[in-house]
Amino acid sequence: IKHFMLFVSCDSVGVQAEYIRSGMNFNYLKSNVLDVLNKTNGTAISFINTFNVLSAPKLKDFLQWILDLREEFNYDQQKPEITRKKRQRIWFDIPILSQPPWLSVKLLAGTEWEQHVEDCILFMEKNVQKDDYDTSFCGFKPYEILKLKRNFAIMKQGFSHEEQLINEKRFFQYTNELDRRRGTSFVQVFPELRDFHRKACLK
Repeated sequence: IKHFMLFVSCDSVGVQAEYIRSGMNFNYLKSNVLDVLNKTNGTAISFINTFNVLSAPKLKDFLQWILDLREEFNYDQQKPEITRKKRQRIWFDIPILSQPPWLSVKLLAGTEWEQHVEDCILFMEKNVQKDDYDTSFCGFKPYEILKLKRNFAIMKQGFSHEEQLINEKRFFQYTNELDRRRGTSFVQVFPELRDFHRKACLK
């Protein structure tokens, strides 16, 4: 096999990532990621963050994790091989979730969360790849920054007033049902969204 890439679906970090994808053990996931990267040579991992309303609170932490992994497994840490050039081993994509609409990040349009996502874009721009990228593999690629900017533009579009009311109500019903079935507590796992959740419960 000349090249092997492992795709990992992970929309946040810590307990919030576990809440979004039921059954995930985030620490176990991180341990497995490091196992693959440390025990193999020339392989790569691509993280898929399907950006949604629950991804927003820990977005900067997720981006920092990507940045840290790129630093840890950079150009200098890779073993040269005759058959394979050194390459970026840490990738990520951030497609935006469109269905179901009650988990869309558009629910957060016009709130303080717009500033939060804007700050994350600035964080990426501050850590954009340098001219030595081909011999470092550190930093964010310009097209990765453009993807988050695209998501931000969609987020700011928001919903119509009627759609917003319906989706906020469904968001509350959805998270309540998850908590009932799984024995979890949304407001404990997502304290940053406590006010939004309280507002939704009144719809």
